[in-house]
Amino acid sequence: MKKDFAVSIDDYVQTLKVRHTSPVLLTVPHDGVGGLGLEPFLFSRKNGCHKHDVGVWPIVRDVLPLFEANVVRGLLPRRYLDYNRAEDQAFEAPQFRSSYQAYHGRIFHEVRQMQNQFPADQLLLLDVHGFGSQPPYAPRDGYDLILGTGNRSTVKHGNVDREFAAFLESRGYKVFLPDASPKQMSADWLNGGFTVRSISYALCVNAIQIEIAPRFRHRNAALCGTQLSHDIAAFLKTLAA
Repeated sequence: MKKDFAVSIDDYVQTLKVRHTSPVLLTVPHDGVGGLGLEPFLFSRKNGCHKHDVGVWPIVRDVLPLFEANVVRGLLPRRYLDYNRAEDQAFEAPQFRSSYQAYHGRIFHEVRQMQNQFPADQLLLLDVHGFGSQPPYAPRDGYDLILGTGNRSTVKHGNVDREFAAFLESRGYKVFLPDASPKQMSADWLNGGFTVRSISYALCVNAIQIEIAPRFRHRNAALCGTQLSHDIAAFLKTLAA
């Protein structure tokens, strides 16, 4: 993997870029590194969620030796900056504006590069998250994975969301896939956030927010998490086939 990726960090944004263009971009907004030693100089958000999507990055990282995707990862913890929000809601101290803009600017740039090389139905932005509480419509045993598409509004070409869900279910995962109408009347915080909606609308690209249950992300879940990485990579290979 070392020889195939160029790694850069700029303004608390980490980018892993394959030497040749990939049809897939993985984004990680809520599994920042923490422990920066800069806490006395950083201003926490007073509003919004501060939860850390622990264990998401290792799952994304383990996809890469199997399928060469580009990656954009926000490094600042969510308590300071929520990369998956509109700019006026993402931070409360101006010191984080440049990092926010660097993150979304890099995503926009990478998707544009992808569009120059691949047909629209092969492109995918996959925004990777972790969830704790099951949604109220979950079955008794809960879901393993939840795919958020703004009720399919971020699927612009074909049926990649349905194909992804069917593939994962064939591998034994319990998957919730939203349909074209909401499952419930109240707002659903797992049905695709700012990143997938804004990039999909601006660039007319397929974008999915994948939420991963805790059992794949905790410290003792290495085998489950690794298997999930393998299965995600196996599906991504079908897009480029």
